[in-house]
Amino acid sequence: MNKLQSTIGSTIIIIASFAIFSTPAYAEQNYTSNESINNAVSSIVSKEFNNRAQHDPSIAEIGPVTVELTQTFIQENGTDPSQLADIFLHNLDNITINNTMDEKFNSPLILRGTQTYSACVSIFLMQIDIKWICQDFRASVLNGAVTNKLMLGTSYDKGIGIGAWSHNRNWFEQPTSKELDANYKGNVSAVIKGGSISYPLTVMAIFDVNASNLKQHFQ
Repeated sequence: MNKLQSTIGSTIIIIASFAIFSTPAYAEQNYTSNESINNAVSSIVSKEFNNRAQHDPSIAEIGPVTVELTQTFIQENGTDPSQLADIFLHNLDNITINNTMDEKFNSPLILRGTQTYSACVSIFLMQIDIKWICQDFRASVLNGAVTNKLMLGTSYDKGIGIGAWSHNRNWFEQPTSKELDANYKGNVSAVIKGGSISYPLTVMAIFDVNASNLKQHFQ
């Protein structure tokens, strides 16, 4: 019995030690209470994000960006908002994680006479946006035109990354009978070295009629 208790105790210690050493040091740092610095840095980062968003047709709307810096980050880098924003953006740009596209996203699944699709886009504003953000839906194509459509559940993220996606709402837009746009809005958030970042994001996945089904047009 004593041997068993000793083994269990050792296991608990090992697990606890692993949890401590596997947690990033910056995850537990205190955030600064200096709102003026956070607001100034957030404004600079927002402008940079909006500039990058203009080159990504998958982004329908973004921002504003909210940045909360840690006290340690400010102590190490000063209080100049421009310098702090540059360093924070540098930290964002230098996160290295690989991600790949799942082939099944390109292939509709047949379900009860309708087609089920996964609309997936990946936003590369910063390295935290490396997950695929997806929304499942059903749609029917008759005589070369979209006739029926239905959102299935809420949007979700898929893949490896440090950023988290939380769903807000989803809706369709249909510019023509041969095009269907799946729109979904949510919030991206992440904790990195130096602080945390979050921002609302609306993305759009464009589908074109292809024979009797839809095919996503990767922008």
